[in-house]
Amino acid sequence: MSRGPGKIERAVEKVFLENPDSSFTVEDLADRVFFGANRIEKKHRVSLIRATRKVCARLDWDYFLAGSRGGTIVYFNPYDVISYGSAQIKSGDCFNHYRSKDNRIPDHWRTTDDDVRKMLQPGGRKHDYVAEGGTWWKFVKMNVIVRDKDSSPEAKKIFEGHNRFRVRYGAKPWNLPEHFNEVTI
Repeated sequence: MSRGPGKIERAVEKVFLENPDSSFTVEDLADRVFFGANRIEKKHRVSLIRATRKVCARLDWDYFLAGSRGGTIVYFNPYDVISYGSAQIKSGDCFNHYRSKDNRIPDHWRTTDDDVRKMLQPGGRKHDYVAEGGTWWKFVKMNVIVRDKDSSPEAKKIFEGHNRFRVRYGAKPWNLPEHFNEVTI
């Protein structure tokens, strides 16, 4: 019989609840959960990943695998545009050197969490993606529409616009959520 969330799960949940507008790689979480540890080994990372997946299911967070060398996992809040945007930057495979330990990469190419935040602020390189109407803003807006079962005309327009974009580039369109088909009288 389970006794509830363990020490690692509780620590990860605390980090997620205190930082709903952030995204975290496994290394970011390890620094916060195993604070003060001299060396974080594979067994620590494995237990952290297992615990974090349980927390993600409980808190409705999401994660994806980074495309860069080493392919870390990036955890993010799918209902917050800054969290989603920072996760996209951290997991990007093209010239992404977030917390890179690769000796072949010059120091001035390496990025930190502060650098990622600056990219998303007004005037930053990636601000257009998170501003209203931007690509990442639309993905977050679609997540919120599905979560809240919003069937307004504006919500339907966002989904239809995204599907036109997908079809234009040869991808299969997404099915509209079922709540759009419900008729309210």
